[in-house]
Amino acid sequence: MTTAAVATCLACRAPEPADPFIAIFAARTTSVSQFLDRLAQLEDTRIGRRARELRAALPKCRAVGAWVPEPDAAALLAGLRCIGEDSRLVAFDRLRGNRDFALDWQLDNGESVRVRVGFDRSEDADVELLLPRGTAHGAGTLLVPGPDSPGPAQLTGTDALVHVRLRPRDGIDLTALVAGDPRAQQLFRLKSRFLASTIFDGTWEAAIYLPTPGEAAPPLALALGFRSRTAAIAAMEELIETLRSTWPVARTEFSANGAPGTCLPNLRIMPDLAPCYVATDRALVIGWNGASVERALAGGAPGLKPVGGLLVELARLAEADSNLTGMPVTGAQMPWTRLHAVGREEKDGVRVRVHLEARRGT
Repeated sequence: MTTAAVATCLACRAPEPADPFIAIFAARTTSVSQFLDRLAQLEDTRIGRRARELRAALPKCRAVGAWVPEPDAAALLAGLRCIGEDSRLVAFDRLRGNRDFALDWQLDNGESVRVRVGFDRSEDADVELLLPRGTAHGAGTLLVPGPDSPGPAQLTGTDALVHVRLRPRDGIDLTALVAGDPRAQQLFRLKSRFLASTIFDGTWEAAIYLPTPGEAAPPLALALGFRSRTAAIAAMEELIETLRSTWPVARTEFSANGAPGTCLPNLRIMPDLAPCYVATDRALVIGWNGASVERALAGGAPGLKPVGGLLVELARLAEADSNLTGMPVTGAQMPWTRLHAVGREEKDGVRVRVHLEARRGT
């Protein structure tokens, strides 16, 4: 073969494939700047300092982006550059549409998590995440919402720092959750009716409340919706007797808001832990202690709507920390005051919509 023929053959070869990427990000530069300004308000924190560094290094162009071949968020942020310098980023930026941020992050199984973020004039953030099916395992399946709403909240939202209510896609299978844990198997012996998914109606709810000064742990309560109140009480009583055969604990009668139940007052293996439960008309309510159950059933604002989801009162986290530690609140306030997330299963995966409410007047 002549030299000319070899050259022609080489020229006809298919081009080398582009470098693979694990994560790719594109955003409107002004939106990135405003977002970093918000984070920079967290003075005297590592996040705040890093936000100021990134803000100072932002290139002066309409849109910025980056991609990385490894799962490295720090490298992704450090590599921000003008979109026009990279054809791959130009193509991805078109997919961003009218959103401010776009991020695709590839998982080990080859599927990707998609994130799209938009900011309104008040700098509230609307985040949309599309999670592929099959990414949750074990206890994580309890966080994967199904197509149906969980219905009205059973626990009060008054003074709740964190409030979550879901109807998981795969129901509540406690047997599967403890099957891989030898200690849990020994504790529950996998015989308790409490572990049977047929007892529950498929909804669960939890709330963490603002602690009062001097408390060692914040009040915490869990509600499990049931199909039959009688069967749920019988299952709970069986579980308690199983616990008492394993741990030398006493039991005392207890009630909250007219609902009867039981406490284990000397199971103090963690701060303030003295678990109690009551059975309302619709759910078993289990608390860290009696005060937690009373707090959860005290009535007041529902917090969550029947569609369920997750509500986090970001503005009150510093107050909660101060009440637990006895130290005064110091430093800058959170740039966002509230987080509300709602997820639904759809044909292409689980879509989660998150709303972050910005602090006003900053």
